[in-house]
Amino acid sequence: GQSIGYLGNTGRSTAPHLHYEVKYNNKTENPRKFYTYDKKLEELIYYRSIAYPEDGLQGDESSTRVGVFSGYQLHLGKTSIFGNLGYYVYYPYDFEGRTYLRAGIQRDLFKNFFGSLSVKSHAAKAEAMEFGIGYRL
Repeated sequence: GQSIGYLGNTGRSTAPHLHYEVKYNNKTENPRKFYTYDKKLEELIYYRSIAYPEDGLQGDESSTRVGVFSGYQLHLGKTSIFGNLGYYVYYPYDFEGRTYLRAGIQRDLFKNFFGSLSVKSHAAKAEAMEFGIGYRL
């Protein structure tokens, strides 16, 4: 079949990860142009800037968040459960606090491939349900 990506461990990475590029009209393009993300946080910031002017928001504040986390994974045969505790180190808009929890289940599907299902929350308030497929070296 056709290669869609390469796994590698380059630079300062701590684990193998997927490297890929997008070609469009025979030109290499930034992949961010071709995928979407949930704009709910951007919409909330804009809404609060209009509805609550006393908050001092302009409406164009960044919704980007960058976090670090630590966690544990308990292997039970082909299935494992995991939990993470994370902290946002870059957090320009305060949304539900800087710390978050992630808990989930992971299942080995076939050689080196696994699937996962997790819930990310801030205290007892769920923010997202996440589905994933991964490749283990």
